[in-house]
Amino acid sequence: MKNSAEAPLIDISISLSARTVTYPGDPNVVIETIKGDDPGDVALVHKFCMGSHSGTHIDAPAHMIREGNALQKIDLNKLIGPCSVVDCTDCEQAIDADRIRKSKLPLRTRVLLRTRNSEIISGGEFRRDFVHLTPDGASFLAERGVCLVGIDYLSIGASGPAGVETHRQLLSRDIVILEGLDLSRALEGEYDLICLPLKLDVPDGAPVRAVLRRLDGISTGREEQDTHPDS
Repeated sequence: MKNSAEAPLIDISISLSARTVTYPGDPNVVIETIKGDDPGDVALVHKFCMGSHSGTHIDAPAHMIREGNALQKIDLNKLIGPCSVVDCTDCEQAIDADRIRKSKLPLRTRVLLRTRNSEIISGGEFRRDFVHLTPDGASFLAERGVCLVGIDYLSIGASGPAGVETHRQLLSRDIVILEGLDLSRALEGEYDLICLPLKLDVPDGAPVRAVLRRLDGISTGREEQDTHPDS
């Protein structure tokens, strides 16, 4: 058996490009070439314009909690360490507390919810029928003592008031939310997670590069590539 340090990394981030799906009302990702097109240019340089919740990103408590901790105050230890990927691909649209209780996987302090969303996250068009976590599901995870919860779409909660409440159940307890994941190559199991944000001077959140490594060191046969088809 391999040890975990020898297991391949699984890139669970989505690529940032003009085709990247964005949440309604958020700015689209715009990338422009600033240097490199002219024959006299000696370097290639691009300009990026995007929202703080573009692509794979974290929500800091200040995103929805007026007095919540800002991005700069998040303990980076919450973003690195053992993690449980829970397979919820059987859920049509909502993941509630009962569904999480049925999981046979021991829940670590970091939990990622793998759903059918991973099939559409790189599709380029926002889908309102995305699978989400309900407020009671969020409350259940918070009571279990998690420090981070992630999901494979641009919002962990549904559109509308229920989705706001899902966010509040987690952010009010200083739990980091990780959104915009692609978990298609991360089967249910136990992993190490690394998802460090850009060091932006904004309070609400930032894009991250997120990767997993299986704790048992066993390859599933699906994570050998570390680039996405859309990259």
